[in-house]
Amino acid sequence: MDTSYFDGKQKKGYRIALSGLKLVIRILILVLIAVLIYFGAKKLFALGYEAFSAKPVAESADKGENKTIVITKDMSIREIGELLIEEGLIDESVEAFIIQANVYGYAHSIVPKPYVLNTSMTVSEMLEFMSRTEEEEEED
Repeated sequence: MDTSYFDGKQKKGYRIALSGLKLVIRILILVLIAVLIYFGAKKLFALGYEAFSAKPVAESADKGENKTIVITKDMSIREIGELLIEEGLIDESVEAFIIQANVYGYAHSIVPKPYVLNTSMTVSEMLEFMSRTEEEEEED
């Protein structure tokens, strides 16, 4: 009996099954990429919203509370953000604070010294205040 006919059908069936498996794998990879893009975009949107719609911790200036912090010259912008969060001056993530400091141009201009900040100040107001030199403060 000639088995070459059956061998040919088996090879053809194997190739079809392999093609189907490759297609399923490609579809799964595309779905995985789409899910990663969706959740990444959702996370980035939330971070951007948090960074640019920041409100002060206190609702108004009369409800605000003064807090004294000390910025040293060896502190990074991340450490400053963590200090502000720890002291209850801001209620956003450190990443949002870092984005704001970079976007507003204050990331490398914060003057190391003690500050009295109020919980009614926005992050941009705090950054601007902490970036003032002594000459600028005397002008005000």
